[in-house]
Amino acid sequence: MNPKALALFSLIALLSVVFVLQINYQQPDKGSIEIGGATLHLGMTKATISEKLRGVEIMRNDKDDFWFVGPPPSQSIQFTNGKLSYAGRNWTTYDNDIAQTLHGAVNHFNREGYSQCRVEADSKDEPGNTLQRIWIRCGEKSILIARMSFAGGKAYNTVEEMLGVIH
Repeated sequence: MNPKALALFSLIALLSVVFVLQINYQQPDKGSIEIGGATLHLGMTKATISEKLRGVEIMRNDKDDFWFVGPPPSQSIQFTNGKLSYAGRNWTTYDNDIAQTLHGAVNHFNREGYSQCRVEADSKDEPGNTLQRIWIRCGEKSILIARMSFAGGKAYNTVEEMLGVIH
């Protein structure tokens, strides 16, 4: 590597470290997520959310307190004892480009103030398919990256932003 390129690379590396050291690592006090054009928080009532989502297509499963919001790919919400306990929305992958989609989701989390996160991975094998998941958990918000591989070589990738925990 020539000396100018090495100096430029060193400067970029140093500036990256300085930038990271300047980041405030406090998590937001209360997470939110945008579903159907409305900003939702955990603990909101069904009535409040129904009002916020007025005019938006909702498919309700009252037995499980689970709603699908909007046209596919649907966003989803779930209630426990009449209050919002989970909300999730898909980040669209264009041409199955998981890296670009994941970058968008993580960048969104960073802009919201999330930076201290725990990363976990698991796999589930079933006859004919394999599910691989990566969880980025940042307090009450998470990003789920999933890859479903089917017999015959087909695979589908998803990135989902989640608030709370699905039951």
